[in-house]
Amino acid sequence: MIKIWPLLLVIGLGLATFLIGANFRSDQVNLLSTAALLSPLAAVIWYTIETRGLRLQQQFDSEIRNHPWLTGSNLKVDWDKNQGGLLGRYTIYLPISNVGTTPANDLHVNVKWYVRGKEPHSGENRISGLILTPTDTGHLKLCEIDFEAPDDQVTIDAEITYGTFMGGGGCLKMNFYSHEKGWANGPMSHEFWLSDGRRFPALPTL
Repeated sequence: MIKIWPLLLVIGLGLATFLIGANFRSDQVNLLSTAALLSPLAAVIWYTIETRGLRLQQQFDSEIRNHPWLTGSNLKVDWDKNQGGLLGRYTIYLPISNVGTTPANDLHVNVKWYVRGKEPHSGENRISGLILTPTDTGHLKLCEIDFEAPDDQVTIDAEITYGTFMGGGGCLKMNFYSHEKGWANGPMSHEFWLSDGRRFPALPTL
């Protein structure tokens, strides 16, 4: 939408020039020359402001339209009773899908897990240098956890960051925890940023 104030600025400069010239009794030729110089200058300023706003909006629309949006689903868990602790070992995968229209490149995953129980312990894992193309789903191996007792409780935090071909990026944070009947999803958030540095903060989703 075109703003009206730059147009008013052009008119105002013309009127100001006329009034100033009349007040100082300048000759008509000099008065018109000054007005002729100031009015195009104001028009250039107006055009610059309007085109910059339009360019920023077009850039925003293009980056949003071509952003590689990532989504995570429920954990996929494999159990091997013959490995790990007294109750076996759980190998935990997280399916991540790209529902956008461009690849998510330079994808990194930081994983932290905590085991609370008879023998509490924690661990970390990092996955780097992945690319996830549009409509593709990657099954990320987050960790392997040994269970020692039936009342062991596990919390897993996963942070997935990625870049875009236009220079922006995003960060998807997910949380999972174990309970009596299996696994559940905790809070999730998604933050993204554009190539010009504008960031859109994460909005927690329960």
